[in-house]
Amino acid sequence: MKQLISILFFIFIYSSSFSQREKFDCHNISTTKLLNKYEQYKSYGLEIKKSGNGKTVDFMKEMILVFDYGELRQLCINAWGVVEENGENNCYLKFTNNFSSISKSAYLEDIDYIEILVLLNKEIKAKL
Repeated sequence: MKQLISILFFIFIYSSSFSQREKFDCHNISTTKLLNKYEQYKSYGLEIKKSGNGKTVDFMKEMILVFDYGELRQLCINAWGVVEENGENNCYLKFTNNFSSISKSAYLEDIDYIEILVLLNKEIKAKL
């Protein structure tokens, strides 16, 4: 009986870990999809714009456009690590505290791209 419980527990842990890895599909990260998700969520406080010399620069969009696949993939891996370390619920609460209110279901649906955008936002703000 103990063995059966141990096996079931292992299967549960493995399957929950696997489902999160499926969500963070870092091998198939797409600049186009990241740009689309940025456009969808920038009004939640992710946008970083600066004006000067009659021009406005959207730093988030510009960074997404210049990143190559390897850099985007690394951002995805880093975002997955943050969620893995802190848990989805804590990441959601942090997002709503630091950025804007969003339904938990919408956040969880796009957690991979939202957390990538959060990391990118943090990196840009640190350099400005």
